Amino acid sequence: MKRLIGAGPKWDQRLDERWRALPRRIQRRWVAGSFLLYVLLAALVLVQVRRELAGAAPADLGTIRNPITEETNNSSKKESK
Repeated sequence: MKRLIGAGPKWDQRLDERWRALPRRIQRRWVAGSFLLYVLLAALVLVQVRRELAGAAPADLGTIRNPITEETNNSSKKESK
């Protein structure tokens, strides 16, 4: 495990050197391609979520009931009768 941890910075440094050795034009292409892939994946996820929600039943957006206060209200009504 210590060898793996020790190899991390060396690998990172080699990767950084290789990246800096690339011409700027190729670096820009990689960045633009990665960004376009990200946008495409995000759009696909949004379309999939929209499709799933389109067929779903509408959510019931009623008020939230508190069972504790309902119990106390019901018990006080019973006592008053």
